[in-house]
Amino acid sequence: MPDTEAIAAPEPTKPPSGYGGYKRLTDAERALILQLHDGGMTQDAIAQRIDRTQDTVFKVIHAFTDTTVTAKRYLRGQGLRMAQNIVRKGLPRDHVQALKGLGVLEETAQSGFTVNIGISDSVVQVQVLAPGAKVAE
Repeated sequence: MPDTEAIAAPEPTKPPSGYGGYKRLTDAERALILQLHDGGMTQDAIAQRIDRTQDTVFKVIHAFTDTTVTAKRYLRGQGLRMAQNIVRKGLPRDHVQALKGLGVLEETAQSGFTVNIGISDSVVQVQVLAPGAKVAE
């Protein structure tokens, strides 16, 4: 017959370094991660310094990475499709605002607008004029 004495539960162990106990990061910790990363410190070194995992450090750095250059490049590449949607769907205001913000769409002196399509040395301009407006030469 088994011994009826109570078996003691094992003592809780301390989580390994870098574990952090799933404690949420504070804004100050996020700022420190970004500051240390901008200063050239590796993700592993940052993780050790703030007693978090390297994955946590990576996620913070990734979440705060500026992707506007990539977004602009993508949207510029979609300029023709967006211009076609303006003509096809008849609700241009959202596309027009996006294109203006990127400098792809510019207001012209005549009644209408110009869409610049392309990059660097090869730019195609498409002018959309209001009825009765004259093409600028």
